[in-house]
Amino acid sequence: MSLSGPAAVAPPSDNASAEVISKGERARGATVEAISSSEKIALGILLLAGLTTWLAVRHWTGSILEDALITYKYAVNLAAGVGFAYNSGEIVQGTTTPLHTILCALICKLAGANALMAVNAAFMAIAGAAAGGFTYVAMRDAGTGRRAASVALVVFFLHPLILSHAIGGMETPLVILFMASSWWAVGRKRIVLAAALCSLLALTRIDSLAWTGILVVQVARTSRRDAALIAVVALAVTAAWLGFAVWLFGSALPHSAIAKRVIQPDSSLVARAAAWGRMGATGMSAGFRALPAAGLALFVIGVGRIIAERSRKALDPVVVYAVVFPVALFVVSAPTFSWYVTPVGWASIVVAAQALDFEGVVTPRLRFLSARPVVVLVALGVIVAGSLAVLPRSVRGMRIDQENNDGFRAEVGRWLAVTSPRGASVAMEAIGYEGFYCNRRVIDLAGLISPEVVKVRQESRSNAEAFERLLLVLRPDYLVLRSFEVDENHHFHGGPLFANGAERAYFDENYREARRFHAPHAAEWGTEADLTVYSRATPQAAP
Repeated sequence: MSLSGPAAVAPPSDNASAEVISKGERARGATVEAISSSEKIALGILLLAGLTTWLAVRHWTGSILEDALITYKYAVNLAAGVGFAYNSGEIVQGTTTPLHTILCALICKLAGANALMAVNAAFMAIAGAAAGGFTYVAMRDAGTGRRAASVALVVFFLHPLILSHAIGGMETPLVILFMASSWWAVGRKRIVLAAALCSLLALTRIDSLAWTGILVVQVARTSRRDAALIAVVALAVTAAWLGFAVWLFGSALPHSAIAKRVIQPDSSLVARAAAWGRMGATGMSAGFRALPAAGLALFVIGVGRIIAERSRKALDPVVVYAVVFPVALFVVSAPTFSWYVTPVGWASIVVAAQALDFEGVVTPRLRFLSARPVVVLVALGVIVAGSLAVLPRSVRGMRIDQENNDGFRAEVGRWLAVTSPRGASVAMEAIGYEGFYCNRRVIDLAGLISPEVVKVRQESRSNAEAFERLLLVLRPDYLVLRSFEVDENHHFHGGPLFANGAERAYFDENYREARRFHAPHAAEWGTEADLTVYSRATPQAAP
């Protein structure tokens, strides 16, 4: 990654006021100001410290997120020659990250399946640190002062959502890396590279085409030809994958994306709007978790400055993405998963940093702050201290979640692997840990890898009816349910599990309770902390 560019030449100044203005113009002009050797060293130290922190947290917590194991299952099967499938012989596009799946399959081939989790976690942490480096340089290219950019980088490494996903095994670090590097490439006028990076971004997660579209609009303001190049290359690569997906899976749209829209908790439009409002606000303020209201305020101020000071227009794509992307997810009825808004957290940090940037201020009304560096330094120090203050709590939460995953969900999978016949089918919803370790054919009650489940839910008028039909049509040998669902007759997604006594009687006649599992840290998971495994009274014979 190149950190230097052609140095801008300062115009002559006649008075102190003009010197302040010209300083701001040099920092935010069309040319890219060179970064000094001392700044490069300082940047290297920050990146190394951030990466070391991430790897230390990964070592202490052992964190691997639930959904990462879905990708791992696909990768292990792909490397073993089973194909792009979760269940052997069932080619279903149950993952929305083909590039990461292929990378994980390569790790399996080169280092072995047993090394996959550790190697991928290290690789993703390095990718996330590289994203931080590109972000810093792109901010400096866009005119952000050194102090504000440095604080943004520190907050980036301590951001609870980014930290969790940087070491948790999912594709999110790659997403942020390709977003940050493509933004940097556009700023450096490296259009071909930007097009290639946007193409990789689309293969990492298809919803990231939103970022590419925003970048294309930004580039089109100065060069329609360059914008067309990025759009054509990115769309061509995306079209090639979609064509392959149609040939292999029978559909261009990932089945998991369809399932997430069909099978989710019952909620009204108002409830969904409130949920996405909270999620969007979390993304915009999560970089400042010690003072979330202050973080959101800094974001709003940063947006205002970027709009008012056109010398900061290179930051426009980041603002648009941070505001528009959560709204778009709400419109398409996407579930409120934290990894969807983690890139929004990255963008919010960049935007909020502008509220704290008073090096070479152009706006006359704010110029007095450039003469009072102590005030600014205190504000920057408070932000960093706040981020450090929440780090222990965030890390402790990650360790508790991992101990629950290892001693609870993974234990369910291991027990099924030992107890159930090899040809048995197991219906469950959390197919990450439970499905990865059980090594049995999985019927996904969330539908991500099971088209037949989605079809049943679409044809049913209620969750209870869908559950009854799943038992009658798919006849799973084992069921893994949250304990309260049967105990309290309450479906996880809303409404009763059994619509009437006859349905409950059928369940009791055909399934018996085999074992209950309890999470080590039950208080943190609430109703998610108890699972019950049911086995069919007369299991179907293995094929």
